[in-house]
Amino acid sequence: MSTCRPCVARVAVASGRKWRLRLPHSNDAQRQEALLYSEPPPAAGRVVVFRLPLTLQLSFLNKAAIMTDADEKRADGFPARPWNLCSVQQVEEVKCIVKIIPIWVSGVLWFIGMVEISNYTFLQALTMDLHMGKSFSIPPVSIIVIFYLSDALFVPIYELLIATVAQRLTKTEGGLTLLQRQGVGFAISVLSFVIAAMVERRRRDSALGHGGTSPLSVFLVTPQLVVMGLSAAFSMVGQMEFYNTQFPHQMCTLGNAAFYCAQGAGNYLATLVVNVVNTRTRRRGGGGWVSDDINAGRLDYFYYSMAVFGAINLVYFLVCSNFYRYKDQ
Repeated sequence: MSTCRPCVARVAVASGRKWRLRLPHSNDAQRQEALLYSEPPPAAGRVVVFRLPLTLQLSFLNKAAIMTDADEKRADGFPARPWNLCSVQQVEEVKCIVKIIPIWVSGVLWFIGMVEISNYTFLQALTMDLHMGKSFSIPPVSIIVIFYLSDALFVPIYELLIATVAQRLTKTEGGLTLLQRQGVGFAISVLSFVIAAMVERRRRDSALGHGGTSPLSVFLVTPQLVVMGLSAAFSMVGQMEFYNTQFPHQMCTLGNAAFYCAQGAGNYLATLVVNVVNTRTRRRGGGGWVSDDINAGRLDYFYYSMAVFGAINLVYFLVCSNFYRYKDQ
């Protein structure tokens, strides 16, 4: 079988050229696969890769493997014109990539929320009481450590306790599927923004009544960071495992790349979201919800809007997950 990365362009072109052809046995994947083109067995010394069986999802791409009178094969069994004929393996590898993209997008949208709550929790901390005890003050940025501690501590708790119990109840390896684990993380993130909005309203009212700096302890933001840490424990680990297991075997190294690309895209788009929100909320002559002066803005409204944004992303993710089929199914 081919050890090359799947050529998305070739499969797209080949299926496009044969879009008028009808697939044989459109309701039976095994019988259909028997009539489509498959690459010859690997020669001695070649690396054998995991073979993907034909599926009926995205079946229009299967047309790329239909053999016609115009399709010629070389002496080694490979197509003479690879832009006209692709193997079942190549088609299924491309399907894996196409099916991952909608799930990847939902991961990007989740990362936007994580970035926003991390950035603006720090700004909240700047206008709160930073004392821990009578004589010790913490740096404002160090409050974010709570998020990372929550994430780091909950992962082993999940693996050792929750996953074991869930596995017994659901009879599913790991307790939750990879998509279910991401979905739980997305749902928890909505709760973290609701908590953050409630905390921000209390902080802002207190700060405006005390000359701009609230006497409330900075640890009042702990709940929103803990809950977002729980969200990350579900979502980030779920995303990482999902990409590493669902990419084609010979593209498994791209799993980590997909995860970090989602994280990077989320960071860039988080800035865009803030700019859009400020543009919309400044139309009436105000300073915008997300202002340089946090007390002059309405960060609580922004947090509520991010909760709605997260809920929409959750619905989108559930719809995509409903149609997704794992690589080994």
